[in-house]
Amino acid sequence: MTTEFISAQESMPADMLPEPDMTSLPPRELLPASLHALYDAREAAWERYSDFDSTHAELLSMGWESALARKDEAAGHQAISDGIDPLSVPSALEDARIRRPRIVGALKALIAEVNKADRALCSAVRRELGPIGDAIRAELDEAADAYTELQRQADTARQIFGAKVKALDWWTDWAKLELRSHWYQSDHATPTTVQGQEATDIYGRPIGRGAAEVKAVLESYGAVVTRERRTIRSTSNGSTVRIDASHAASLVRMGEAEYADEPEADSAEH
Repeated sequence: MTTEFISAQESMPADMLPEPDMTSLPPRELLPASLHALYDAREAAWERYSDFDSTHAELLSMGWESALARKDEAAGHQAISDGIDPLSVPSALEDARIRRPRIVGALKALIAEVNKADRALCSAVRRELGPIGDAIRAELDEAADAYTELQRQADTARQIFGAKVKALDWWTDWAKLELRSHWYQSDHATPTTVQGQEATDIYGRPIGRGAAEVKAVLESYGAVVTRERRTIRSTSNGSTVRIDASHAASLVRMGEAEYADEPEADSAEH
């Protein structure tokens, strides 16, 4: 144990204990087989430390003295209630003060083992960065291929969705707006809103592809309101025209036209 280590330990608060310096490394399966023994040795050292730390958690925690003092106080209170001498009751705090130095010493030894195993593994890893890099690149290439293929499928699905939107656009023109637009025959199209533009947010920025785009496109069509329309006949020349119901009602009231149809019971809905 070096002088620096002893000095560092002595400068720590009484309740504060050191912890292992474990370096985060790639998982075992990414490491060459030549490093597995060192990897397993470090894992075993860490497990020994963790088990010991967990077993003696009460004595190794900060504030252990005050916690055990409260236990002794409770035991003394109970002793009076039981009619016995409080000093005849074993003291948890005195027992802990006797045992804790040995437990702390053992903990520090286990920490030293973990740190030693970690340094050995890290040194070996640095010597094997070539093979480790090859393993990383192999997994990266596999992920890149999967990503590219899924993106291709997503792009195709987006174009198919866009074509179906064109069908909805035609239906909206005919059923809600009473327009005579032409049918768009295609299996692929860029999805657009009812305004004929790609979906954007309230700031005019393009909306990301996927669920957000689908939602924005469909909501734009859902916002189209069907306005009631009526067919009227001119009282002067007998010609007929189909216009908004409010405009038709105004002309009928003025005697310039008469209704040539029956009121619509329900507006077309999608």
